[in-house]
Formats: sequence, structure tokens, C-alpha cells
Amino acid sequence: MCEHFDETRGARCKAVVGTLIPSLFEREQFCRTEGHGRCPTQRLFRIRGAKLTQEAYYAIWIPFQAQPPVDDALASEAHGAQPA
Repeated sequence: MCEHFDETRGARCKAVVGTLIPSLFEREQFCRTEGHGRCPTQRLFRIRGAKLTQEAYYAIWIPFQAQPPVDDALASEAHGAQPA
């Protein structure tokens, strides 16, 4: 079991600042197994040598989705301009 996993306090991850409860996937794949050395949270914690912010935690667990390009005509309409 991962040394950062605190099952006694609502299943929270002590490698992250504040109260963060790992998902069921994280708990089953990393927190409660010998696989915790592969955990992205654990690896970043070791690299930093300090707790992760919640923003850093979510950045490694939630995939980045690029915003689609905005069409100039649609952007003008959104700001109240009349289409040409």
C-alpha cells in the first residue's frame, strides 16, 4: 500500500495539499497495490520533494483538451456585431 494513502481519513492522498480523495481507479491501480511506484502522483511528488497542489494533481490526471479555433464570423456574432 502507498505510504501517502490515508484510508482512515476518507481515503485521501497525503501527497496532495488539502483534502483529495483519489478515484476508485487510482485506489485500485496504485494506492492499495504494490504498483504505487508507477503512480503519476507518487512520481511527481518524488521529483518535487513536496506535496502537489490540487491544480498540479488534476493536470496529470485529467487529459488536456485543446480548444477548437474560433471562426472570425462566429466570434463577431458572439460580440453583437452584425454579419456582413
